[in-house]
Amino acid sequence: MRSTPQIEWTMAFQEDVAEVFHSLEYQYCSESQKNKLWEKLNRTQEKLTLFPGVGILLDDREYTRAYRRVRMGSTYYIFYEGDVFAEKVILHRLLAQARNYEVLIREAVAEYVDVD
Repeated sequence: MRSTPQIEWTMAFQEDVAEVFHSLEYQYCSESQKNKLWEKLNRTQEKLTLFPGVGILLDDREYTRAYRRVRMGSTYYIFYEGDVFAEKVILHRLLAQARNYEVLIREAVAEYVDVD
């Protein structure tokens, strides 16, 4: 019998979640609004444990991982990868849809060339 994958948050994902809730504090959002967002995050995680392949596979040779993207509500995307062998879903980023996520989730190190 197949077990349910575990959810794992990367440090970047943890920082993104903290940033989102900090911005809600800054905007003086009510506790019910914050709780509603937290519930959306929990429902999305539950969906990913049941159906880890539900997200759209990102097709860009610059990505070093097989990222998938799933929408959380109408404002955010969660970028994740499913590790079938370790039976876990790794959440990498939580980004607002308006951000330039293509650049933010790439892991290549910038190279600078001296033009003397």
